[in-house]
Amino acid sequence: VIGGAQDNGSTRNIGGIGTSFESVMGGDGVSVGLSDLIGGIQYEYVGFQLGDIIRRASTLADGFGTLITPPGESGSGLFVTLFKPDVDNAEILYYANDNALYRTLSASTVTSATWTSMTGIATAVGAANDITAIATTRGVYSAATASLFLGTSNGKVYRLNDPAGVAAGTGPVDITGAGFPATGYVSSIAVNPRNDDTVLVTFSNYGMTNVFWTGTANSAVPVWTA
Repeated sequence: VIGGAQDNGSTRNIGGIGTSFESVMGGDGVSVGLSDLIGGIQYEYVGFQLGDIIRRASTLADGFGTLITPPGESGSGLFVTLFKPDVDNAEILYYANDNALYRTLSASTVTSATWTSMTGIATAVGAANDITAIATTRGVYSAATASLFLGTSNGKVYRLNDPAGVAAGTGPVDITGAGFPATGYVSSIAVNPRNDDTVLVTFSNYGMTNVFWTGTANSAVPVWTA
C-alpha cells in the first residue's frame, strides 16, 4: 500500500504487509502509483505539489528517485499533481496538468523529454479548464476495448478509446450527462474492473447531487443516473 498526504509526503506499508508505514518521499504527497515487477523491479510513482512526478525503484532509500515531470509542467497546475498508472499494464502511465494530458508506454524508462503530449485531449478540455480525475479500464490491454476516462474542472467527462494506441491528436468522446450539476468539478471516476460499461463519477461542491452511475459508459451517449 502506498499513499500521499498533504504535509506528510508519500508513505508505504513496511515490507508490503501490515499497518506500519514508512516514508519514501517528503514534501506534500499527491497522486501515487505502483507497478508490477518490470525486469525484477517494482517502481513507485510519487510526487510533489504543483506538477512534479518522481519515479523510484522500491529498493531506494527514502527521498531518492528520478524526476520525470514533462517539460514546462513543474510549478504549475493543480496543487495536487495528478497522474494515473494503468495498474494492469505496468509500462503505461498518464499524467495531467491543467488541460494537458501526457502519455508514456515506457513508464520504467521515460524521461522528462520523452512523454507524448495528447494534444487532442488538451483541445477538447480547453485552456480555461483543468483535468481533475483520471480512470482506466482494467485487464490486459486491448485496443478494441481499452478506454481512458477523464473528468474536468467544469464538470465534463470524456472517454478516449484505445488511449495507448491512438495518435496524439485524437479527440475524446464527450460523455457528459445532461443531468450533471451545472457547478462543481469531477473529483473522481471509478470503472468496474469486471464490466467497463459500469462507471461511477463523483462531483465536488455544495448543495448538489454528487454521485452519478452509468451502465452504458462505452456507448455514444451513456445514460447516467443520480
